[in-house]
Amino acid sequence: MLKFAALAAALRNQLTSVRRPGPLDDHLLAAAHWLRRAQDSTTDDGVAIRFSLRHGWQSSYPETTGYIIPTFLQLAEVFQDPSYNERAGRMARWEQNIQRPDGFYVGGALEQGIGPIVFDTGQIIIGLLAWHRQSGDTSLLQSAVAAGRALCSIQNADGTWTTHSYKNIPHAYHTRVAWPLAALGKQADEESFVAAACANIDWAISQQRGNGWFDNSGFTTENHQAPYTHTIAYTIRGILETGLSAERDDYVAAARRSADALLDRVSPAGYLPGQLDADWQPVHNFSCLTGSAQMAIIYWKLFERTGVEDYRDAGRRLNRFLCGVQQPENGDQSQGGAIAGSHPLWGNYERLGFPNWATKFFVDALLLQRRLDA
Repeated sequence: MLKFAALAAALRNQLTSVRRPGPLDDHLLAAAHWLRRAQDSTTDDGVAIRFSLRHGWQSSYPETTGYIIPTFLQLAEVFQDPSYNERAGRMARWEQNIQRPDGFYVGGALEQGIGPIVFDTGQIIIGLLAWHRQSGDTSLLQSAVAAGRALCSIQNADGTWTTHSYKNIPHAYHTRVAWPLAALGKQADEESFVAAACANIDWAISQQRGNGWFDNSGFTTENHQAPYTHTIAYTIRGILETGLSAERDDYVAAARRSADALLDRVSPAGYLPGQLDADWQPVHNFSCLTGSAQMAIIYWKLFERTGVEDYRDAGRRLNRFLCGVQQPENGDQSQGGAIAGSHPLWGNYERLGFPNWATKFFVDALLLQRRLDA
């Protein structure tokens, strides 16, 4: 049964036009406060997978809790608020405690009982490494190394993962697993991890078409389903970050090729269609807000590396649109400050839900703008 008060608040927000953004820090802190409430809503130290208008708060999600850790560490530094450090430490220790003996992590929310998943394991490595750098706790690095070895043990000769992969098929967005593997290799001085990461990136680039499109960049190939900008951005970001970590200019160039192709899809108001076909044409009339925030991050990072103003302009437009559709903090506390899965709420991605990763990537995008526009 729908949570009627929450639904009413959400619909009131949807039926208004995109709001005029306020000061950037107001939007940033509202989103950070929602992420704290998402952690507080659980019975452990993880972060709730989402607030759903159907089901309310749901249980902790190991995958995204992992990559929320570095976001909280940045918030602690930017706002000189040690409570974010304390929360990140609790997340990291929780992740360490739920790691499987074989080094993998389970997929999905804890209540779902899904087995080990390659992608989720890779994302948690990001958090373990971040907390190791922050705290100096070598046990966190040991947990990350165990996860890295588990990933390498089932990697295919062509660099793909199909065992413990969603739908048991290779995904171009596994570049987002290659990225933490490459970072782990540098941090743990394990060259084999960097080699495994580059093998996956090389395969992903072999899937890139001349127009920058990546085949196999979606969750599934069934019924020729067009991928969400969420997984498209995962693919691009993984290649970009691995290129930066491994000092591979060819990887950075491949990421730019796809990011450049998407520039024309960002409207002057910052609207980015949520699903695209292989010609970069919109498939449905909604925006995947997670993908919009992720692409904003990519454009800000490319601006930082290249100084090309088109990238900064795209990052600003995307962030402005996201600020305009952010749930007002003076509304329902289960939603206030959050970013929905889709705009409008009934769009195809995370329908009627506020997934924690949408707000996490929004925070990351605003933190980049705050620093690079300073």
